[in-house]
Amino acid sequence: GSRWTNRDNEIKAMLLEAFDRIKAESSSLPEIKKKFQKFASDNKGAFGDLYRYRRVDKRGPYAARRNMDNPGKPGHKYDVIHPVTKKVCQMPFWGWRFTEATMKQLIKDDRIIFGKDETKIPELKVYLIDVEFPLRSVIQLDSRKGSNDLERLFGSRDIFKNPKPVELIETLLGSPTRKESIILDAFAGRGPKGE
Repeated sequence: GSRWTNRDNEIKAMLLEAFDRIKAESSSLPEIKKKFQKFASDNKGAFGDLYRYRRVDKRGPYAARRNMDNPGKPGHKYDVIHPVTKKVCQMPFWGWRFTEATMKQLIKDDRIIFGKDETKIPELKVYLIDVEFPLRSVIQLDSRKGSNDLERLFGSRDIFKNPKPVELIETLLGSPTRKESIILDAFAGRGPKGE
């Protein structure tokens, strides 16, 4: 039978497998970076939004996230020194999202991406392996289909509220059943009545 999965999780697995393979057959981090970048750009169209995880370090693929600022309320105020220019980096408008101790640890762990100089707000490395892609929906249907079905059957869309499209019922029943299956709708209400 068909297994419902999130496409992003499938792409995530593919990217992580590719990284492991490239890492195993490469002798240095620069070589891994070069090969992974080529793999990512060769498959850019297939990766969609996950193409942003094309950068790698020794831990794996990551994306740079601009979420260093405290969202919507005053955060922590302290100086972050640029590793090259030794000047104070620009701070986000609301202050830093992390405490100074946490930021120091993130810098030590190579989780902070600095710009060419201190004028760019540093970014956070977000590793693909740590990102979860929840399964939001496996069924893509126009929300107006149920009302359209009613109009076609009765000449009116206002027979009752929030009608379920016939196609939705067919999709839901088509997955776990066979032709000779019997369906019990214990909560039918004004629901669809099958023959």
